[in-house]
Amino acid sequence: MHIITPYDPWSPKKKKTWQEELWEQNQIAEIEAQILAEASSKSLPENSPAIAAATVGGMANTMTGGGGKPPPQFFNPQSAQANFDRSPTTAAAPARVQFTNLTPNPSLYTFNWLFSDGQTSTAVSPSILFNTGSTAGYGLTASLAMSGSNGAPGTRSPDVYFVLTPPTVTSRFTMVSSSKTAPSTFTFTNTTTNTSQIPSTNYLWLFGSSSLANSSSVLETPPTFIYTKAGAYTASLQATGSYAVTSLYTQSFVLT
Repeated sequence: MHIITPYDPWSPKKKKTWQEELWEQNQIAEIEAQILAEASSKSLPENSPAIAAATVGGMANTMTGGGGKPPPQFFNPQSAQANFDRSPTTAAAPARVQFTNLTPNPSLYTFNWLFSDGQTSTAVSPSILFNTGSTAGYGLTASLAMSGSNGAPGTRSPDVYFVLTPPTVTSRFTMVSSSKTAPSTFTFTNTTTNTSQIPSTNYLWLFGSSSLANSSSVLETPPTFIYTKAGAYTASLQATGSYAVTSLYTQSFVLT
């Protein structure tokens, strides 16, 4: 015969074993993990400020007894600030500057870049060629305006300055003669330098020889020239870079 003992709420509770407590904690952790998984699988409306970004937090062990997943942390797009960097910050013009968008979660926004030379861009991180200015050099500013993809207005970054300096062109060449007496064959090598990040240089050679039918050339490196008569000569190279920056280099020599 089975005797049923009536439940007595005042009777001493039986202490759980550590195995029973661990099993109970694991059951709670599984239920919480299932709830989080179901919540994260539901698609939220586009551009909703409650888009969840689950991250690993330090409260997981405390809240779930050591076996659960951390609670999700939420990112609010409306709280983000437009932010960016640029490289280089100083360059000899013309130059291309790479802008890097540092705004968190950039896929949630549309962007409008504004540059003080009149250029604009809607790229996330544009690369912009700056090719205006003067020999005095010039400073530029850039700013980044952002808004939610639903058109809601966002923030605009402060103006960020960067400087483009005028290029420096230094005309130089070397020459080697086959002899010091006429006729003599001269080989010229152009060693001109241009500090522009994107150099563009035009050249004008002047050989000062009446024996040459064509005494000038816009070739970067001229062909070999032959001086057929004795006399004093002057060879020069004029190099011109962006914004009409010009440099002239001259070498004189005598053939006997």
